[in-house]
Amino acid sequence: MGKFDLSKKNILKLTVITLTLIFMIIFLEEVIINWIPYTMVVVSAIGIIILLKKKDAPKPIGFLLATIAGSFIVALGLAMFLPQFGLGMGFTVKDKLTAEQAGPPLEIPINNGRISEAGDYIFYIEPESETMPGDHLIGKLIRRNRDWTNRTELTTTMVSYFMIHNDLIYYSDALQKDYLYSMKLDGSDIAPVIEKSVYACAIEGDDIYYSTIDGMFKSKLGDKESTKLQSKGGYPDIKGDFIYYIDSQNSLYRVNKDGTNDEKLVDGINSCYIGDDTIYFTQLTQKTEGFGYELKLVSCNLDGSNEKEIKTLDNVAQALFSEGSLYCQLLKDDGRVEKGIYRVGLDGSDPERMNKAIMWSWDYILGDWAYALQYSGDRYRIKLDDDIAVRFE
Repeated sequence: MGKFDLSKKNILKLTVITLTLIFMIIFLEEVIINWIPYTMVVVSAIGIIILLKKKDAPKPIGFLLATIAGSFIVALGLAMFLPQFGLGMGFTVKDKLTAEQAGPPLEIPINNGRISEAGDYIFYIEPESETMPGDHLIGKLIRRNRDWTNRTELTTTMVSYFMIHNDLIYYSDALQKDYLYSMKLDGSDIAPVIEKSVYACAIEGDDIYYSTIDGMFKSKLGDKESTKLQSKGGYPDIKGDFIYYIDSQNSLYRVNKDGTNDEKLVDGINSCYIGDDTIYFTQLTQKTEGFGYELKLVSCNLDGSNEKEIKTLDNVAQALFSEGSLYCQLLKDDGRVEKGIYRVGLDGSDPERMNKAIMWSWDYILGDWAYALQYSGDRYRIKLDDDIAVRFE
């Protein structure tokens, strides 16, 4: 048996290999776009120093540089390849979910205008091209089983908005002036509902409240007559005797269902959640030093009175409400994205990390699932408290 040579050269090689492996692990664990500039600066700096000091670099230093460059290329390749399976992003991508993973059917649909979960199905607008968050999503309406099988295109036209109510899909047809139509959950029995350009609506009983660029209106389902409630539009949120909405200036209003008493409640809000007896809202302020936003979670009565600050969070990239909780994407002190999405209780409890998924943007939270966009342009549906996900085509 040969004796292992513990020469300085071999010790240096072992050291470099160890450091390389550590580097690759760290590289793959972090958001790749944040590591590329730092890595290239370090490698370039080492190369420049050597070139300035020596014409002929010693072999150990050359080996060191070659190893760093090689590990960078390998890690970059892996970072581009592994995400196709969800590896290195904090979750595993599944083609099909088990019944336990998919969760039970929903008795009451949940909607946000772009995605809905209803009964045994998931519905969503599939954009024709890579569309970033904040843009107006337009595409075919897709239905899937909750286990993510049986992808079905329900429309041949383009849909800009939809919601589900009483086993009917109400959708705005982007190729027909965004007029509102209805159809069954299998895409059959298409019928016109409102011959106006509708970008949001809510239904209660036989009444439909809908918004256009001319304001918010109310009418009876099946009736062409309508009543104008206000001129500012906004997404209607029905609570008791009032319709709550946010205008284009980020002010929260409420108006009676008959259009009377249209009153401003709060100015300068980012998003809000209307509870049974309390309004919760966030205010984001761009930081002058550091990264991200400072977030204030505030509450008030349903009439806007008794405003109270609940909690302040620092280094916030984005925030969104869902079903009585506030979810945030946080940043590290150096601006890199923290792993996972964090949940903050409306009582002001400290942020709790729900998972370790590394995402560019968290678009929506519906039920037990988060919908997110990755740097590559791929979209994912990620279990909030698990390490599994499915990918949108």
